[in-house]
Amino acid sequence: MTYQLITAIDKRDVKEIINTLSQSNCIDAKIHNNDLDIAMDMAIENNIDNKELYDFIIKKKGLFNAYFFRNSIKKNNNNVKYIENNLGLIKSIIENGFYVIGDKIDKDGEEDERNRERKHITTPLIFFIKKKLNGVVKILLENKASIEEMDENGNTPIFQTIESENYEIFDLLLHTYPVDITKKKK
Repeated sequence: MTYQLITAIDKRDVKEIINTLSQSNCIDAKIHNNDLDIAMDMAIENNIDNKELYDFIIKKKGLFNAYFFRNSIKKNNNNVKYIENNLGLIKSIIENGFYVIGDKIDKDGEEDERNRERKHITTPLIFFIKKKLNGVVKILLENKASIEEMDENGNTPIFQTIESENYEIFDLLLHTYPVDITKKKK
């Protein structure tokens, strides 16, 4: 990562971050270096709350590090708070989804090494319901995440709450949001 990019992130200069990333070879699809991925991590860790920045990084396939999902598995790890406290990131995730390496986290909260492909998560509500990151789910819902999104099997968030035994969110969806409990992809 270039000194210019690190400096821009430290200064929280979104315009300069985007400009630096635009000039980087990470934009070339054939040469996808780590600048986008590192910029995403650093922006989240530095609580840069700017939807435009996350829109840019996600649209260029910058990774969302599984490090931020481990709170529910490793109780002493509060990294998920970086997501919950960043409205710009939340709104960008709702609009664009996000990219991960695979989408499996093992029982110890680590990325599943068997699947190393970059995967676009287009159903963020379902993703976080599966991970039982209820704080993130609630914030996504408060910010109008689609309760009608469907995963690759045609299942909606309400179905996924049952499948993953996430009864807190099941109750929330059933009683707070006008969810169609009979809806399934045909």
